Amino acid sequence: MLFRSFRIGDDRKTFYPYGQSLVEPARAPAHSLRLLEDAMVVYRLCLVGDTVISMENGVKNIRDIVVGDTVLSYDYNGKLIPAKVTCHKNNGVQNVFSVKSKHIEIIGTATHPVLVDRQGVLQYVDIQDLIPKTDKLICVTRNDNILTQIPKIPKDPWAKLSPEMRIAFRNGNYENISKLLRSCKVKDDRAKQFLYCEGKALPLDLAKNVCEIFDLDYSKLVITQKSQIYSERINLPDFVDEDFARLFGFLIGDGSISRKLSRIVFSAGDKQHINQKYANLLKRYFGKVSYNPDKRGKFGNYCVSSARGAEIFLEMGYIPGAKNKRIPQWVFTSSPEIRRAFIEGISDADGCQRKTYKGTWFSTIELCNKELVKDIKSVWSSIGLCSGKIKERQRKGGHKITTDRLMKSTTSYSVTISDNSLPLDRKSTRLNSSHTD
Repeated sequence: MLFRSFRIGDDRKTFYPYGQSLVEPARAPAHSLRLLEDAMVVYRLCLVGDTVISMENGVKNIRDIVVGDTVLSYDYNGKLIPAKVTCHKNNGVQNVFSVKSKHIEIIGTATHPVLVDRQGVLQYVDIQDLIPKTDKLICVTRNDNILTQIPKIPKDPWAKLSPEMRIAFRNGNYENISKLLRSCKVKDDRAKQFLYCEGKALPLDLAKNVCEIFDLDYSKLVITQKSQIYSERINLPDFVDEDFARLFGFLIGDGSISRKLSRIVFSAGDKQHINQKYANLLKRYFGKVSYNPDKRGKFGNYCVSSARGAEIFLEMGYIPGAKNKRIPQWVFTSSPEIRRAFIEGISDADGCQRKTYKGTWFSTIELCNKELVKDIKSVWSSIGLCSGKIKERQRKGGHKITTDRLMKSTTSYSVTISDNSLPLDRKSTRLNSSHTD
């Protein structure tokens, strides 16, 4: 079907040769309206910088998101899908509204749309138009179940003879060992130490060369790292399981990992069964754990000396420093069971746990690291379990920790989690206005 899109008119010369387009006069207003619509969208969508946003592979504060990142977003059918970020804009300092429910808090500009259940209908409503105790905020859970592989092989692997290979070397019939040693790619004294001294290692390619010259099966070499004697004691699973996740979470709370000192340490607490639980996990994975008493107090620490063990945790996202620690991104996409075990590990380290007379488990986790507390809340909510609001308090210092140490004034942040199931929606209870960036 051909639609008339040109006006011919009476004066043929005026509209020669084809006439005047009927659409042309509308192009400029249409273009202006489209630009205005885009501007309104940018203006309307504004959250504070520390708002936690669900990403395809974890979470990020909205201020840290860049063009090209993949966030989780709802489509028109209410399905959670990945979406690429195409624009990122800082709208500066504006008046914002804070809307709170029992488990959720959202802070945004007056016109920021929020998905709510209003009398059984899912719809987007501007924050300023929310009806407290009527509109229900939507709680979102994640059903990811991505396996996380635990790295085992060093970036620059070394190797040493296994006990079986050592026996084979001793029983070998070599006509001229000195000549064979000189033919190795390494100095003959290093090759000699590798063959005769227990625990001596060489770079993997050189170790294979020595094995070929002395007719030893190099597939039986023990892969290790330079200067690490007991690498064969490392007995980690191939993929993260609940016990490993629980240990990792506990080390986030009470642990210290040093690449320079090649060690994994956690501070002992006043609950001996907790100390023993995690000392046993370290022993299972790394073979040997030592207890070091603290001369300044009644508690000491448990320590594993393992360069490769420390490297593994650091490679998997452990960040040293109490105020720097964050939950690694792989936790957010692991199975719900692993996510729960990870947070329970943090709770065993830094949580105040209790049970109600009905048997409901609660834990209040208080830390100096607000971002880590936000991570804990996000992970716990993502598995469909309840968590309260993040609280802040100032703690006065001045009292003695030991005879020669005084407690400094600090700011701490806390969140209370429980094993109650999180409702799919929760009524907004309060709507406040404030001024922030």
